[in-house]
Amino acid sequence: MITVTEASSSTEILLQVTSSSDDAEENISGRVSLTSSDLEMVFEKTENQTVGIRFNGVNIPPAASILNATIQFTVDEATNVPTTLLIEGDASDHAAIFDNTLFNISSRARTGAGVSWAPAAWTVAGAAGAEQLTPNLASIVQEIVSRPGWNAGNSIAFIITGEGERVAESFNGDSAAAARLHVEFTGDPVNLAPVVDAGAGGSLLLPANTFDLDGTVTDDGLPGGPLTTSWSHVGGTGSGVVSFDDPGSVDTRVTFSGVDIEGTYILNLNADDGERSADDQVTVNIIVGGYDVVGLNQVNFFSTGFDALSGNPLTIPSIDPAGVTFHPPTGRLFISDSEINEVPAAFDIVQASLFESEASGDTLFNQWDLTQQTGNEPYSNREPTGIGFCSGDQHFYVTNDDLKLVYRYAFDGAVFSAVDSVSTQPYSADPEGIACDPINGRIYVIGGAGINILVYEYASGFVLQEVIDLVTAAGDPVGVPSDPEGIAVDPVTGHLFVVSDPDNAIFEYAPSGAYIQKFAIDALSPKPMSPQGLGIGDSSVNPEAMSIYMVDGMLDNDYDPNERDGSVYELEIQRAQ
Repeated sequence: MITVTEASSSTEILLQVTSSSDDAEENISGRVSLTSSDLEMVFEKTENQTVGIRFNGVNIPPAASILNATIQFTVDEATNVPTTLLIEGDASDHAAIFDNTLFNISSRARTGAGVSWAPAAWTVAGAAGAEQLTPNLASIVQEIVSRPGWNAGNSIAFIITGEGERVAESFNGDSAAAARLHVEFTGDPVNLAPVVDAGAGGSLLLPANTFDLDGTVTDDGLPGGPLTTSWSHVGGTGSGVVSFDDPGSVDTRVTFSGVDIEGTYILNLNADDGERSADDQVTVNIIVGGYDVVGLNQVNFFSTGFDALSGNPLTIPSIDPAGVTFHPPTGRLFISDSEINEVPAAFDIVQASLFESEASGDTLFNQWDLTQQTGNEPYSNREPTGIGFCSGDQHFYVTNDDLKLVYRYAFDGAVFSAVDSVSTQPYSADPEGIACDPINGRIYVIGGAGINILVYEYASGFVLQEVIDLVTAAGDPVGVPSDPEGIAVDPVTGHLFVVSDPDNAIFEYAPSGAYIQKFAIDALSPKPMSPQGLGIGDSSVNPEAMSIYMVDGMLDNDYDPNERDGSVYELEIQRAQ
């Protein structure tokens, strides 16, 4: 929403965060989350993070005199710990959107002006009053609009650091309660192009063939004539017929028809104020299949690593589980540990980085040290991260996010033997989870910070076949994970499940990467600290069901060199009847 009110001596504008890429959080490792349901300013889990907030279409003429500027937040969670924040501006003419590039927020140049804020306790969720209103930020805004390259309509971003915790609503948590910027200045605004948001895209699983479009168009009211809007079909891979109930309405329904309508459809929303126009696009994916998974129900949890009181190893002594896969021939889990060898006090006792476990976690059957698997350095996997088992060739595949490799292992029931390895570069410098589709032999590697899925086929000699860019393929910003860590393939539907730590969610995709839905995991008990790998297999409690197994690395040894904790969750898949 943009509102402009002209007064005799000054002008006021009110802008609100309008997209997932306009408020973001960055942890101390530099990983950026764009889709968090709230904004922790600034303490989250075990660390102080950096928060970025961006406002678009700032209709302030160059060198205007800024009288007042404030940001209004809305409380998401009540907090009362002492908090001191520093608010600075992005020292650029036109602040770029936030993205998943490492250190995308903290690496930005800052304004010389900064404003300290020690907000009072936020005691009531939903409150948006004086206690949630920043001090005057006019000095920051003044510095930005006085830059030689500033133009009316550019974007302004603020960067928040500090100590303590105040939890505000984010765009993804409640778009109507997202942060709002109010600026009062002297000088007349100029006519800007309308601000167009085509809304969220999504996926339709046939036979469903209609999709509700929810666009938003705002304008500054200049030059005073009528504002017109229109929808059109402008591209994509789909060959069906596209028809809009009312192409002139920003909120309308689109219908896809024809003999073969599967594919992607790019729809454009245009707005024209008589002098200037603007466009935005949304993608709708048409997928063959149905909504099979309707929920994930936690049925089991077990701790791994060492006992906190006695200091003795637990049944499954993995202190940093990073990957997990279900092994159909045995019905057991294989859990990989990427960092246990970095904690000598634990590794000297365990001497292993791969563990064969009963699905319930009650029994450890075997363990192996992949860091010294063959004595041959190229196949000495010192950081086994994700793990997957391929039924088609009966091999295990293990990623290494340090060396950017995927290793292939033969397994005779007792011994792991490294066969070969392939590099994931240049398409992924952060290979994390890995999974195999038992039906078609495709091997999926999730690219972590790169948000790519690399697709290999063992039948063709372990050769890269495709790179799926989820930012594009998902078709909906809500379906783009901030930092994907694990991936699994549902053998029933062939759909992909991806877990993302900052989003506290498991995302479901079609094999093409088209976003289907996501499941929140922050309500699991206990709440996950650092969810990593995923695997799908038979349930340990219900012989008629399947489960997603998820490992949690919990506290990292970067924070505590003596940490020895980990855990495994079992989430039974609830399917449509």
